[in-house]
Amino acid sequence: MAKISTYDNASPVALTDKVIGTSVGGSPTDATKNFLLSDVLTLFQGSITLNSVLTAGNTATNDIVLTGNISCTDLTASRDIVGLTVTANNITASVGLNAATATISGLCSAATLTSATAVNGASASITGAVNAATVTATGVVSGNSASITTGVNAATVTATGVVTGGTVTSTGTVNGVRAILSNNVEAVTANLDNIAPKTGNAISIISLPTYADNASAVAGGLALDRIYKTATGELRIVV
Repeated sequence: MAKISTYDNASPVALTDKVIGTSVGGSPTDATKNFLLSDVLTLFQGSITLNSVLTAGNTATNDIVLTGNISCTDLTASRDIVGLTVTANNITASVGLNAATATISGLCSAATLTSATAVNGASASITGAVNAATVTATGVVSGNSASITTGVNAATVTATGVVTGGTVTSTGTVNGVRAILSNNVEAVTANLDNIAPKTGNAISIISLPTYADNASAVAGGLALDRIYKTATGELRIVV
């Protein structure tokens, strides 16, 4: 028999091809056998798991593209996070988060957050823009600007730019340069440089206290700069 190194290489290689090897556990022991490449492949596939791969090395420089869901305890990325559904306790993306639905039980930090459906989290800290159908947070939503097509429900909404949405509901404070809403702003306190209704809508101030004059308003407990109305519907400010 000639030396193995002198034989030509097979081309193309098929899974039905065979290699010669030693069957250590067979009978008789160390017998020479043929091994199908497909059987060798199946053996390796059954032994390699994601955990074993990450144990060998958990750093990659290439993009990871998933068409399904990402579910994890904490998700940190120096580039965009893009997916159908992203679910995690905490999400940190130095560039952006883009998903159909993002559910975060802790903190979401990103340059830009874009979601076609909903963003649900304890708090969201965005240095760029929040673009979503609905943002629901039990804590704080902070961003340069928020463009919401449906509603913002949060303890506090803080934006250095524009807050745009169908409805903003906050149990705390709404802070923004400008608010453009098609429906309502409901908050304990709203600090805005400008308030503008969308075209065709109007600004309504509900549940205003009624007092005869400034002295009566102060005596009734209204603080400086608070708005009240008279019995005839005239708007006044406490001075």
